[in-house]
Amino acid sequence: MSALPNGSTKRMRLGTKSCVECRRRKVRCIFSAGQDTCQACALHDSICDSQQPVRRSNASTTPSGSSYQTVNGHNSQTPTHQRLDELSDQIRRICNAIGLDLQQSTSDAIHTEAVKEVNEQQGHDLSPEYQTEDVPLLRLFKESTFLLSEAHDGDTNSPKVGLPHQAKAYIQALSDLIPAEDDLTLILRLTEPYWAVCHVAPSTSHSNPPPSTTPSVQQFIRDSMRSGKPALVAKAALWLACCIQHLPKGLDAILPSRNTFGNPTLPAFNRSRCGVVDALLGGAEVLVAIDADSGGTLEGVECGFLQCQNYVSLGRPRKAWSVIRRAINSALLIGLPRKNPNEYPGSIWSPLWQTERQISMLLGLPYAVASSHPSISKKLPGLSTEQQAMHDIAFIVGAVIDRNQNYDGVAYDETQRMHDDLRRRVAIPLERLLSQPLPPSSSLADFYHRSCLEMYHLQTLKYIHLPYNFQSTQGNEQEHTESEAQTTHVCRRIIQCYQSFRTMNDQTLLLVCDLLDFQAFSAAMVLVIHQFRYRNSHLSGPPDYDWNLIHEVTKTLTRITATRDCAVSSQSVDVLTYFSDLYYMRGSLTESREIIVPYFGKIRVTHAGSAANVAAVHGSDSVVPNFADESQMQIDISSFGAFSDTVDFQSGQELASDWMDSIDWQGDFDWNWNATLPFD
Repeated sequence: MSALPNGSTKRMRLGTKSCVECRRRKVRCIFSAGQDTCQACALHDSICDSQQPVRRSNASTTPSGSSYQTVNGHNSQTPTHQRLDELSDQIRRICNAIGLDLQQSTSDAIHTEAVKEVNEQQGHDLSPEYQTEDVPLLRLFKESTFLLSEAHDGDTNSPKVGLPHQAKAYIQALSDLIPAEDDLTLILRLTEPYWAVCHVAPSTSHSNPPPSTTPSVQQFIRDSMRSGKPALVAKAALWLACCIQHLPKGLDAILPSRNTFGNPTLPAFNRSRCGVVDALLGGAEVLVAIDADSGGTLEGVECGFLQCQNYVSLGRPRKAWSVIRRAINSALLIGLPRKNPNEYPGSIWSPLWQTERQISMLLGLPYAVASSHPSISKKLPGLSTEQQAMHDIAFIVGAVIDRNQNYDGVAYDETQRMHDDLRRRVAIPLERLLSQPLPPSSSLADFYHRSCLEMYHLQTLKYIHLPYNFQSTQGNEQEHTESEAQTTHVCRRIIQCYQSFRTMNDQTLLLVCDLLDFQAFSAAMVLVIHQFRYRNSHLSGPPDYDWNLIHEVTKTLTRITATRDCAVSSQSVDVLTYFSDLYYMRGSLTESREIIVPYFGKIRVTHAGSAANVAAVHGSDSVVPNFADESQMQIDISSFGAFSDTVDFQSGQELASDWMDSIDWQGDFDWNWNATLPFD
């Protein structure tokens, strides 16, 4: 026992002159006059305890919740508790250094931090001393403290604290785009027949989603917007975008223009159907990306479906390809292919990879998941005839894409093998299925899915032979002639299938799907080129039959243009009408024309005596207009590769771009087929 200058005593362990903290720090322990705390402990705001052990008789009075335990008669700390005490001392010193009050509870601190974030979003200035973003250790401590308290609460549905400011801003912006209750009810009632064509149910529940009625969908949109979850908010926004696209013409006035505070949500020139849809898709794009970056969720995968459907309807297949690829990545990360394929959510995996392959074949791009993947290669039990046909078609589509990616090293025998495989596995059972007409009580969704199945089959058969249809006559002419005959035949069937669906009733005519309209147009263009190619030859087939089909599909596209503003259908009508007049030499056709059909090819029509458009410029060669001696049509088509060399169609418009705009023919195109056809 040692005496202090003021006469008091301080217990010290025999043979030492240091307190516990100074001994741990290995520094000299010095007491000032009249102080019970040594200078080192006072400087570091530490507890100055002696090393004298507490008597054994007092050990039983130690509280059970204390961080001390009795060992051999000594009250000592466990390594874990000792480390916690050290961290507490460090945090206390940091808090004192930046002026924070430790008496404030953890919940109050979190609440204060949340208020500061909200004020920061609203533009309020914060004093530098309260911006703890510059103190990483303190921010880490607060977040870890909240995670601990959240784990004890056990509420897994509560939104995460610290949601990115960007997500909060987009959630608020999308909430402002929700129409008023009466207008939302009207939008849903007018578009209800088109809901069933989508694979995703409008519900926040995955186990037993309620039936898709107007009140249930309205409640789904409200609940999703209030949830604060990025993927769920995006799902509601994408569903609303699908509905707005199907609104009858002339109802844009009911679309939202002001939020709940009375402020405009969109500029005056954007308060239209296209403006609202683009805003919904843009906001959802950001939220789905945030969800995917965090590892992906089932709602995020569903959003990929809805995004793809929206972009297909708007004629943006490249955008549809990119969003559904991201959905496949999220599905793989959450293990969706390993779930039961006959039950939800495992049942959405097959439509996901099958749709991605169809779009990849159209664009000439690789597909995402290899055919050797167990979820694709294995024969799945319990599939219906339609589901098995879709599976087999998509499997063969993978072989078509593989050939197109490496067409220089693949023999024509592979094309014939794919044709025979499609005939054996799909065509024969599909013919039996399609021979059974649907009952009159069938819904729009029944007719739509039946037509999609037939169209997918025909499109696959078309792309099996299309590249060789546009090959030169060099090499094995018999093989190319066979593919040309198959291509023209299947294009006639595509137009017939399209006409059968579109002219069924008003609902099938008003269903928005610009990509479907473009597929019918491109099939008609194959027949147009075929007729011009063999105009004076018996090989062209019956011209009246083909032109009748072309005229019928032109009439249908004209009706679609009258029901809604659609750049794809209107431009398809213009192009088909122009070539029809050119073939029959109707009207005054003396001007040269240049047309680039997206994902198809480029066509130049030059009339005799008119200035032809210049070709590519190499180096410093001067360009002079030349005049054709005869009227002719020059056609360049990329048979195997992706149509990605023109700047116009790399924009967000894609199929909606101007096909007859001023074209720069000096680009670096890699076309597989070129032909110059006289037509006078």
